Amino acid sequence: FEEDSKNGIATLTVRIGFNRSIRLYSVMLLLIYISSLMLYWQGMLSTMLLLLVTLIATPAPLRLLRLDPTSRRVLPQLTGRLYLSYSAAFLVTLLMEPTLPI
Repeated sequence: FEEDSKNGIATLTVRIGFNRSIRLYSVMLLLIYISSLMLYWQGMLSTMLLLLVTLIATPAPLRLLRLDPTSRRVLPQLTGRLYLSYSAAFLVTLLMEPTLPI
């Protein structure tokens, strides 16, 4: 955020402001798990176990959001790891399905 705003790069975070970006980040993270839960309730996923395991990785990025800019430099990497672990867990969950929901 700081580098983009300093360099005049109009990313979404810069346009909506840092505090709103924190809320957007948190809501998007929450929606990933809510949408998976909805798929589970609809019977499109037979288990949520692997997806829930990825919740272990969510506190670290969320904590970084309130720290100083220097500490937040690792936020993109942690977010990428979280999304990678969730995506891998989701893919394995789909592959474990008796019939793939296509």
